Amino acid sequence: MGSTCPPRRRSAAAFLAFIAFALSAGPLAPAPRTVRIGLFPAAPLVFEKDGKPAGLFIELAEHFARELGWNLEFERGTWENLQAELTDGRIDLLPALGYTPERTKTRDFSKHPVFVDSGVVFTSPRFPIHTVFDLEGRKIAAVRGSVFTEGFLIYTGSFGISCRMVLTEDNAQVMAAIADGSADAGVTIYSLGTELARNYPVRVTPISFSPVALHFAVRKDANADILEGIDRLMAAMVNDPESFYSRAFRKWTQPEPERTVPTWIWFTLAGIAFAGMLFAAWSLSLRSQVAAKTKSLTAEIQERIRAEERLKATLLQEETLLRELAHRIGNSLQLVKSLVGLKAADYPDKSVEAFAQNLGGKLDSIILAQRMLPESDDLSSIPLRKYIENLTETILSELGRSDGSIRVRIEVDAPDILLDIAIPLGLIVNELVSNSLLHGIPEGREGTIRIEACETAPGRLCVRYADDGSGVPPGFDPRTQDSSGFRFILALAEGQLKGAVTFPAGNGFRCSFEVPTDLYHRRITLRSDCSE
Repeated sequence: MGSTCPPRRRSAAAFLAFIAFALSAGPLAPAPRTVRIGLFPAAPLVFEKDGKPAGLFIELAEHFARELGWNLEFERGTWENLQAELTDGRIDLLPALGYTPERTKTRDFSKHPVFVDSGVVFTSPRFPIHTVFDLEGRKIAAVRGSVFTEGFLIYTGSFGISCRMVLTEDNAQVMAAIADGSADAGVTIYSLGTELARNYPVRVTPISFSPVALHFAVRKDANADILEGIDRLMAAMVNDPESFYSRAFRKWTQPEPERTVPTWIWFTLAGIAFAGMLFAAWSLSLRSQVAAKTKSLTAEIQERIRAEERLKATLLQEETLLRELAHRIGNSLQLVKSLVGLKAADYPDKSVEAFAQNLGGKLDSIILAQRMLPESDDLSSIPLRKYIENLTETILSELGRSDGSIRVRIEVDAPDILLDIAIPLGLIVNELVSNSLLHGIPEGREGTIRIEACETAPGRLCVRYADDGSGVPPGFDPRTQDSSGFRFILALAEGQLKGAVTFPAGNGFRCSFEVPTDLYHRRITLRSDCSE
């Protein structure tokens, strides 16, 4: 008979076999990470199509889910409700949230922005809007809790404009309010607004504001693993033109433009130059007509009384036309600035955005001078102190530094200055103040800017500029730097105005220049100059 194993020995053998099988099978796979993500109508970034989530942010989230082993659950709701759900922890991830310093108190954002958008005003074709001043007292529809609603109120407030706000739950309701007449105009994000405009009788206006970077966001100090996964995958894709992110971006927005300045910008600049030449030609033509009539009337002494009345009427008409032209040129330049900013927001290339912002700052200097000109007595000169004060206030507002952190001290002891001298001086001051705010006293710091101007001798104006920022390194010589800003200052002060520029040593950054003010002469004659 064959031998048999005792029961105890058989049990031990079975236990060892089970242990060997368990070790060979390896560890159990972890359960998929469930990520609850907000879904709301904001095409082409986030929306639903045929009952399925779609858009640039959604396609990226689905890619992250495949790569990181997530299980996505979509929570539908209004923009305001989804933000509350993120705060309460009912959802884990909110796409297409605009980054603001205030929101970082309750939100953590992904490191890499997915899209840059801006707010824009739409209106009914029945209600024409040319500038932001046309919105005074109007009913404006906007999404409750949107960063662009807040940005619109700040933007209109900077012009002293008061609107009656009609708050809605989403951008589609904004368009519906414009269409049914319950609002005169509406505020939406540009990308979604252009999509919705195809289905409503609305049109876009040249008024744009508050460009903002859109990120993925989670609740503050929660779901750090979600952001870590997103940041790791995005870091590998942002600089790869053929990455999943780059292909999705082109799919949902537009083909990537060439990295050159768009042709329309050059046409815009040509239009500005043409408008200037048209204004000069019209002015010369009017002066020629007045001179011809004056010469004819001199020979007719017996009709002197009637001739003087006709001359005064002609001069009054000329003065009215010139003041209206100066006003309209200022408005036209403001429209050009708005159009440049609006179109630049369509291009992801940061160089186009920087070009548009730099151009807008320079246009501000010209716009302010043109708008002050109709208030002057002779339509040739403007008060220098008021011009510098208005210009610095505009720069602080445009760069978001009008919160009181920058103190501006202006001391001007000089008479009114010709427009031909004021505009180049304004461009130089614009460049110096912008340089201080962007480099010497960056955001988050407090500082002081001092601008002094005085007449050192008849026909000689000295301007001294200083800030208490970080300054420049020892031995720094602006004349040897490959900087368009310093070249621009030197070209205007020394080239155009025939002056001299120095960069004195001291704390912070300092610049002084002295220019002649008698390079040009007053070219317009008004009634007060020839009434005796």
